[in-house]
Amino acid sequence: MIEGFVKDGIMSPVQSEWGFPGVLAPKPGNDPPCRLFIDLRKLNEICPKDTYEPPSCDDCLAWLADRPFLTIMNARWGFRQLNLSEETRKAFTLVTSFGTYCYNRLVMGWVNATAEFQRHMNVTMGDALWRCAIVMVDGICVASETMGDHKAHLEEVFSRLASRGHALKPKKVELMQEEVEYLGHIPTPEGIKITPGQREAIINMPYSLDSE
Repeated sequence: MIEGFVKDGIMSPVQSEWGFPGVLAPKPGNDPPCRLFIDLRKLNEICPKDTYEPPSCDDCLAWLADRPFLTIMNARWGFRQLNLSEETRKAFTLVTSFGTYCYNRLVMGWVNATAEFQRHMNVTMGDALWRCAIVMVDGICVASETMGDHKAHLEEVFSRLASRGHALKPKKVELMQEEVEYLGHIPTPEGIKITPGQREAIINMPYSLDSE
């Protein structure tokens, strides 16, 4: 896995005064079967906290409710789309039994990663934000009142993403939908609808016949 990251430019061999252990976590599917994380708890303890926040779920869902033409998408690789400076990279060093490697891209698990990525995505969207698009970290939604507007808005958003080097995950792109699931909800002009997964969870919810 590390060899693949080095080949893709995500990591590099490094000599550094910093060093943190790696953690493997199971991943749904089998390509690859696990994710590699770096345990940055000690680094997070000494980093000043960035207070830049993603938008609230309520604001996003309310904004989407009256816009019937919708497209949702996710940024490929998420935080790893952002390059780190050469000086910063050394702070994100992974220690292994066969060498030390630094991350060249923004790392999930760092205390300020979400704030940094949200700020970057908001700058990318510019004045399109809250006019024709919203962004919740790596989740992007384009919404419009007419199909004609939606096509123009999509072209604008795709151009903005491309101009800053952002890539999208093809499997997570849902183009020109009348209803979408966003942030675990389905916003409509009539209110919030439950998702199929939520419906199944309610139907299959275990219950006891015993009474106290």
